[in-house]
Amino acid sequence: YSESVFRQAAILWLIETDQPIHVLQHPTFQKMVEITSRARNGIKIPNRAQTRQAIIDIFKTSLLNLRKRFSVRRQLSPLYHTSCKFLQSDSVKG
Repeated sequence: YSESVFRQAAILWLIETDQPIHVLQHPTFQKMVEITSRARNGIKIPNRAQTRQAIIDIFKTSLLNLRKRFSVRRQLSPLYHTSCKFLQSDSVKG
């Protein structure tokens, strides 16, 4: 490992992939570099299909988590609607 070789590779990556300079300071980029620096036998970079599938899986998981969060709110909604009707009837009377 050489600091100057890494710096040169990082700068070339920025240029060739048209990344903004601040990307090198992004916490997820730094975490990725930290993880790969511990690899004893190099790393295996996933191909396009594997990366695409991983992104789809992450999206689906996020969507399912959102649905779970909204279903909890939906279960509470009858009480919410009742209280809204009560508040509306109060404001109409007053």
